[in-house]
Parts: sequence; C-alpha cells; structure tokens
Amino acid sequence: MNEEKLYDILKEAFTGLNREQAHLVKEIAQSLAQNVYSKISPHSDICSERFCSEFETRLKLYHSLNNDALKKKTFEYTFALSSRKDLKVADIQENSVHAGADVIVNGIPFSLKTEASRSILANRIKISKLMEARWIRECSSTVDIVEGLHKRVVPHLEKYERIIVLRAIKYHENSYQYRLLEVPKKVLLLVEKLSSDDFTPITKNGSSRADVYENNKKLFRIRIDGSVEKVTIEHLLEDCCVFHGEWIIPLKDLTQSEL
Repeated sequence: MNEEKLYDILKEAFTGLNREQAHLVKEIAQSLAQNVYSKISPHSDICSERFCSEFETRLKLYHSLNNDALKKKTFEYTFALSSRKDLKVADIQENSVHAGADVIVNGIPFSLKTEASRSILANRIKISKLMEARWIRECSSTVDIVEGLHKRVVPHLEKYERIIVLRAIKYHENSYQYRLLEVPKKVLLLVEKLSSDDFTPITKNGSSRADVYENNKKLFRIRIDGSVEKVTIEHLLEDCCVFHGEWIIPLKDLTQSEL
C-alpha cells in the first residue's frame, strides 16, 4: 500500500473523533507499529506467515488497551480469526460452557486453553480445567474415580483432535512472553493406564490425584478436584509438547498515557 493511500485511510479513520478518541487511536497505532520479538517453529502447521502476522497484530492490539494477559475467550477469537487470515475455515463455539471443541479449523476440532497465573512455572504446564466434572460427587472410592476416567474423561478427550495452550509469562515486569504450545492428546490419554492404587485416598471434599508416568518418567499429574468439581492437569512437562511459536509483547506504561 502506497503512502498516499495509507494517509487517506488514516484521515478517514480520524474524521469525527474528539480529542480523547484521537489520542486513543494514536496510542493503538503506536502499539501496532512496535517491533516485537518472535520465534516461530519452521515445522509448525499452524504458524504460517499469514497466521503469525495476524496473531501478532491481535496480541499487540489487545495490549494497546490492556495490561492483563489474554483471556481464554479472546484467545479463541484470536486463534480462529488468525486461521481465517490463513485462508482456512474456522468456526468458533460461542457457548462458553460447551463441553466439546472450542474452535473447528478446516473440520478439525481444537480445544484451546490459556495459562497465565502468577505462580506459572516456566517449563511445566497447568490446565486448570480440563473439564467440568459433576460426576466426582458420586465417587466414594478411587475405584469409582478410575471408572470416571474411562467413562467421562477419555470420552471428553475424544471430542477434539488437537489441544492448544497459550501460556502468558510475565517477562521483565513490562511485557508478556506468549508461548503457543500443543499438548499431544496421546500424552493425556495415558490416564487410561492408571489404576485405583495410583490415586491418593479421597479427601473430605472429594478430591484425589495421581501422577502419570511413561518409561519411569513423570509426565504430569491429574487432579480430581471435588471442591470445584473439575479435572485439572498439573506439572505437565513442556518437553512433552509441540512448540509452535513465541511472542514477547510489551505492556503499556499507564503512567505515560496522554490525557
């Protein structure tokens, strides 16, 4: 796009704005113009040039207005719209309590997760809610929990083909490091091999946990949380996952915003 055409677009965009609105648009434009660090896997089938350009732009746009990490629903829209920019068909599940796929891209169901807690660990992933689990209240023994794994958790995992996690790690206090990772479904399906003896005794609030190993290596922990009736994955090794991309997005200095 030539400079004259770009000027006409910007002139039209500013027409009718008051002073405060014009300053806000200027701040957004400055955020979008920033160069950011990125690292993209050359083997990724998600992070094409088109996808990454749109994904990075939307991360910068979000942080032109917010200093908190990208939320799950916003991530779903960002992922889907970036996929569409890559000329793929991407549909978003609007129902936030839907138990299946969050986004379907070219017919492939994706489950999308975010992680951004203050206690986030650099090399271990936590999926705070793999699924809701009201069935936990019916478990009175670890035998019941294992039965729940086979009847509830495994069928839940079969509802989608790919699991993508966007991790947001505070970086030098003035930016977020976003890492786009894929959790192989076959890793989580290792829970099928757990026995009742692998789980800790059920607590008063109906909770239990078990560590999942492969070749004598601990890969993650599954927690059956009766207090909030959900299944959580903890301490999942990043080494078990597929790296797709990384971006470091600077945060706004709110003390310097123009008034």
